[in-house]
Amino acid sequence: MRIAHKAVAILAAAASFSGITVLDSGTATAAVPVTASLQAQSDNTNLDEYLGTNVLTRDPGFTYQNWTLTPIGDGSFTIKGTHYGKCVASNGLGANVTQKPCNANDLAQRWYLDPGLDFTAIASAKYLDTVLQANGLDRPATTELSLGTTNQQWTPYVK
Repeated sequence: MRIAHKAVAILAAAASFSGITVLDSGTATAAVPVTASLQAQSDNTNLDEYLGTNVLTRDPGFTYQNWTLTPIGDGSFTIKGTHYGKCVASNGLGANVTQKPCNANDLAQRWYLDPGLDFTAIASAKYLDTVLQANGLDRPATTELSLGTTNQQWTPYVK
């Protein structure tokens, strides 16, 4: 079973315990936070809380790669690291994403994604038409124009 299908199955199982509604299409709409790792389709690297300030894509064997996806209510989510407790923030087109103290009212910390899909883009709520992009092993993640490329597609899964 591919990791993406495992992600949907795991999220669906978690849904029964957490109040997430799984639609017939396999799409999940979160009513409560979900904790998952986020893996880039392009190179199977995971979003990593590297030192609590930067956000890198690193080998999935590393530890600090679990994120709590908390729904805001408008369809967006905050993405909070489970180790350092900070949220992923966009810093504009082409800039490295960083971690900052969580503030759901800060649009730079709000992201649109669908954790029920095999692969989902993670779009910035502040910088329209931009998405989270992986840039290779041990490289900072950035916010770039949405092109639909594999380095802009992510799989949420339970690690």
